[in-house]
Amino acid sequence: MAVTHIDKFVGMLLDLPVDSGVFYAFGPVTPGARQRAANARHPKISMKELAGEALFPPWSDNLEEISPWGTCRAPNCRAGEIWWQTFVQDDGTDAIEAGSCDYCGTWTVKCRDCGEEEYAFSTDVTCMTCGAGYELTSSDYQSNNWDGVVQTSKGHD
Repeated sequence: MAVTHIDKFVGMLLDLPVDSGVFYAFGPVTPGARQRAANARHPKISMKELAGEALFPPWSDNLEEISPWGTCRAPNCRAGEIWWQTFVQDDGTDAIEAGSCDYCGTWTVKCRDCGEEEYAFSTDVTCMTCGAGYELTSSDYQSNNWDGVVQTSKGHD
């Protein structure tokens, strides 16, 4: 299987109302095809190399991989994956993890007090589990490109 096979599969998925697909390869797969499948985001591609295996693998083994649910927890986002970044704090305290969804663009902050992940629809984020507060900072607030996250209040002990 070559890159062109993955490209044709992606094209077919784009014509359907789906967010992901499983590509079964029963023969040799080129490194380029593996890379193209691994880097596919919308639609997300899971590749199964089954050279020498049964023709019909059980679907239940792959349901988690082809599930349309990504890691983004924002309402109305079905397939997004959070691209996490680490923001080092100027005051020397622990870094804060935050990232944006590759599907809907919503930002999520991982609370450093309790570990809960909270999505942000404004610059202020409050952890619903422990009450810690965070602020997304940017030199250009109209772009939605945040260049920092600071903790504004501690969570409950």
